[in-house]
Amino acid sequence: MAASYKVPKKDLGIFSSVYFYAYAATQPFAGLFADIIDSAFVVGIAQIVAAIGSIICGLSKSLGVGIFGRLLVGLGCGPTYVSVCRIITNWFKLSQLPLMLGILVSCAGAGGILAAGPTAAFLKHYNWRYAFYGIGAIGVVFSILTLILIRGNPVDKGFKPVNEELAGPATPIPIKQKFVTLWINFKTVVSNGYFWLIAVFSFFSSGPYFDCIGLWGGPYLVDTLQYTKEKKGDTLISYSIGLIIG
Repeated sequence: MAASYKVPKKDLGIFSSVYFYAYAATQPFAGLFADIIDSAFVVGIAQIVAAIGSIICGLSKSLGVGIFGRLLVGLGCGPTYVSVCRIITNWFKLSQLPLMLGILVSCAGAGGILAAGPTAAFLKHYNWRYAFYGIGAIGVVFSILTLILIRGNPVDKGFKPVNEELAGPATPIPIKQKFVTLWINFKTVVSNGYFWLIAVFSFFSSGPYFDCIGLWGGPYLVDTLQYTKEKKGDTLISYSIGLIIG
């Protein structure tokens, strides 16, 4: 990518990091989106944005355009996790929630595995742009299927609520009241000591993890330890395996 953009490798750090800035910027609103709009619609629309961003990355001829595409990917992926968690909460018993969330995180780890070894093998034979095209095309297809086939609540499909205690009121809640409820919930969360324990841990652990697996781990293994690209990909898989097991 650095050669295609005609920039030093270190400049790709901006390309990598802008995803996380965009991702973080959506988090305060992700839950609200899932409350106001059907969670499945949030996932479908957001992933179309991410897919478009991926295709733009593939089409980009300059680092600036690539960064814009990467920004769209971050904005699209940002609301997805919270919305999927809402869908899981509505469709499965609360006693099944830990298992289902574990499966969700494992799927993310499986994606990391595909992004390491298999992608390295793919790039050995094809241009990196085709990887972005393929991911974007697959994203569009699955996003459309999500919008057509999936609903965030079983009630919208004519079924009874799975968790009666979480069932919403019969009459729609005004938008203003939803914002009031959001603020009350926000204060409840930030006043809980366990939240800050998790937040501080995530702050100091997620950064190095994504920094290594997302950008600098590969160049370090190749340029410093003289790994081949295939061996580099196989080594980076260990990150995702650790995520799945953990």
